[in-house]
Amino acid sequence: NAAVKEIAESLRDGRQGVESFQPSAEQIQKITTTPEAAAKLTVYANGLYESIPEDAIGAKPGQTEILVRGPGLDDLPGGYGEVMGNFREGIEIYGFKYVEPGETLGMAFDGLFEVEGEWIFIPKAWRAFSQ
Repeated sequence: NAAVKEIAESLRDGRQGVESFQPSAEQIQKITTTPEAAAKLTVYANGLYESIPEDAIGAKPGQTEILVRGPGLDDLPGGYGEVMGNFREGIEIYGFKYVEPGETLGMAFDGLFEVEGEWIFIPKAWRAFSQ
């Protein structure tokens, strides 16, 4: 997915890049199944964005390539499979990894959602429902 690669590239810029993908409460409502799920995910996302360090996201030196993960659950951390009932049917969740050329291990991130043509980022969104 070219859009995910482009977003991952923009997130290398640290906190400012990440904050541009902070979801609104309305966007969260559009990806969750119930008001309760939306409330949990909103609290979780707001907490994450309040605590983002300046160098929030970033590749390690030499990690010049980006691998896209998702939208299949097999490509995402196992926690998503356990909480998918909280997300509306058909919602696609993407992740990405910064890797060194030819490698598959690297700095991994997940929680990119496309909502009506706009992208939002809720890293490890599954954790909102597993606490």
